[in-house]
Amino acid sequence: MTITNPTTSAPLTESTFHLSWREADAGLWVASVNGTFAGSVDRVNGQFQAHDPLGRYRGEFSTLDAAQRLLTAFAAHPSMSRHFGG
Repeated sequence: MTITNPTTSAPLTESTFHLSWREADAGLWVASVNGTFAGSVDRVNGQFQAHDPLGRYRGEFSTLDAAQRLLTAFAAHPSMSRHFGG
């Protein structure tokens, strides 16, 4: 997979696309791609609510892993490359 960004000279590829997760607070996980905010997951009433990097609600999941997988796929989509640089 190659993710291109028209504002950079080097495209994001599987080797340069590094999404990482950290627990920023109790019940709040934050994703970043190459140091840029890529979304968050909040635990609310035992469920996990995913929000994309623009703050839009993307769904509620029964597991943290499911919410994180959705946001990882969202961030990896070629249309999101302009947000993360190369």
